[in-house]
Amino acid sequence: THSFGFEGKDFNVKTKVSLNITGEPLELNIRDVVKGSGLLRLYEPMLFWGGWSNRGYWASKGIFASIAADSADVEITPGSRKKVDLLLFGNIAREHIRKIIDKYIPGDEGALTKGILIGDKQDFSTDLKDAFRLSGMSHIVAVSGLHISIFIIFVSFGSVGIISSRKKRAFLIIFTVAGYVVVTGPQPSIMRAAIMAVYGLLLENCKLRRDSFSALMVSLILLMFANPYMLYDT
Repeated sequence: THSFGFEGKDFNVKTKVSLNITGEPLELNIRDVVKGSGLLRLYEPMLFWGGWSNRGYWASKGIFASIAADSADVEITPGSRKKVDLLLFGNIAREHIRKIIDKYIPGDEGALTKGILIGDKQDFSTDLKDAFRLSGMSHIVAVSGLHISIFIIFVSFGSVGIISSRKKRAFLIIFTVAGYVVVTGPQPSIMRAAIMAVYGLLLENCKLRRDSFSALMVSLILLMFANPYMLYDT
């Protein structure tokens, strides 16, 4: 909940904002409650229809404004923990994957492996970023349908000799795809690809006709109900 004043009136609004903390670095954990005060700023709108804008990008993540605050004015308290916390589980799994890759595959090769597996590009060197930009291959490390397809192929072939029933194998794939979304984070592109994959598997096992266009439409409709701005970032 955010409190702000406008024209002499106080308002309380429950929404998400981006808090940019300056000064001394602070240690944050998943579910921590962060309290700070500062000037609330809206993101700049797109200059023309269909163009890229900060407002559209952050809105696709459910964030509609930003606040800048000094670390001295920020208060951090531990938040309540849930019995089943998918956000915390996904963060722990990502950190575990990062540590394993850093241990056995150092350098740009390890950074590229993390980008392909979980969409983590924070360790990309400047040279690696430039190489992807110039070659037009940046989509390889943007977790989307390509990664879901490869993941499904591995799970499907790996379970052929273990699970004979096609329906049981399909439900295993659906379960693992959901787990992959939790690990990579609920990014619009991965959620769209996951919904399309689950939709196709369900129709196939119900012996109904399926096609990529209807799967895309179903995924976009579901994302639109969750957050219409996600359609700009799929």
